[in-house]
Amino acid sequence: MKIDTHQHFWKYSKEEYPWIGEDMEVLAQDRLPPDLKPLLTEHGIEGTVAVQARQVVEETEALLAMAEEYDFNTAASMLGMQVSTTGPVAQGGFIPGIGYEPQVVSFGLASRVGEISEVLEHTSAYYVVQVRDKLDAGIAPLDDVRAEIEDQLLWDKQIANLADLAEQAAQDMKARPDGFSDLAGEYGFEVVDTGTFTRNDFVTGVGRDPEFIAVAFTTPVGEVAGPFKGENGWYIIRVREHSDVSGEGIQSLVEAERSRLLSERRRTAFTTWLQGLRARARITDNRAQFGF
Repeated sequence: MKIDTHQHFWKYSKEEYPWIGEDMEVLAQDRLPPDLKPLLTEHGIEGTVAVQARQVVEETEALLAMAEEYDFNTAASMLGMQVSTTGPVAQGGFIPGIGYEPQVVSFGLASRVGEISEVLEHTSAYYVVQVRDKLDAGIAPLDDVRAEIEDQLLWDKQIANLADLAEQAAQDMKARPDGFSDLAGEYGFEVVDTGTFTRNDFVTGVGRDPEFIAVAFTTPVGEVAGPFKGENGWYIIRVREHSDVSGEGIQSLVEAERSRLLSERRRTAFTTWLQGLRARARITDNRAQFGF
């Protein structure tokens, strides 16, 4: 990781930055986080340390305000991540652009406005979430949930419309398993070679779909299974091989699972401790006593 340990931001004015002379045209203009992004990308720099350009309290307050304004969106943008606003989401609700994701919803409901989550793993992506606002429980106005309802209805309709097509394709593939890929192309389906995976792995093109993994591990080699509905749609699969796991391999899987569970337990304990600490915190602003 490359970090630039000294850089400045400012909203330029001749009175506040007298050290910027008339011959410094490059500096005599606003320099804010969006201006920095292309330079970081060009030189492969992943973060910076912002330093005061003026030795005054107002400068520090301006930097803090800038961090509040730009931190989440700009950091995500600098890393090439997409930032989107979901709108209000209720317990168990469908999240526009994501789907059903209990981790995201649980974090949002349990956290305060402004809090940012750790990395949350979904079946097909990773998310970092910031709570922008919280609403009192109640019946949401139709306009507030219209997009969510439309997304859900569209998804349900697409899945229902594909059921018969998936069933017909599966029958043809079971009759001609060696022509699996060619038949998939004729039906307009995407073919993904997942490679080998274990029950705990992230499956290429699928994610961590328990239904998909269960079917894959119970289908004999060479046979076609499906159609079955997973978290991301209909699947028809052909199993190419099953690898026998040796005693050493089993022990390796056990150790990996133990490590995963331990990390998850530590993360949960830390999150619980931090939330409790924040809930108990009492902050008193005594800056006025020191002339600030």
